[in-house]
Parts: sequence; structure tokens; C-alpha cells
Amino acid sequence: MARREGLRLRVLGRREIEREKMSGLLAVNSGSVRPPVFLIGEYSPPRARGTAVLVGKGITFDSGGISI
Repeated sequence: MARREGLRLRVLGRREIEREKMSGLLAVNSGSVRPPVFLIGEYSPPRARGTAVLVGKGITFDSGGISI
């Protein structure tokens, strides 16, 4: 889907996450049986008039009732 929409997508696995020192992500992931994944998507339209950054968080296990 990313390729079709012209989005450059980078997928970081555990090793890359550790290399980037994302200890908060690793700490949260320690409560999951699934390995951590971090996605970086970049869209660069030909005539961009500025830069926008969007940050999102997905929860794939019980967050303990904490409202984000």
C-alpha cells in the first residue's frame, strides 16, 4: 500500500530499535508476547509547501485502562 501511494516506508525490528536506543518502546513491549515494530513513513510530494510531522501510537495489547 505504501509503495502504491508513493510513501517511503521503513520498518524497524528489535535490533534496529535497540540500535536507536528506543528504550521506552522496548520497556512497553516487554509486556507483550509479540516483537516490537516501529514504522517510519515519509511522503515527499513534488511541490511541497512545508513540512508536517505526524506521530501516532498503536496499542495492540491491554493498556491497563490508561487514557492516552
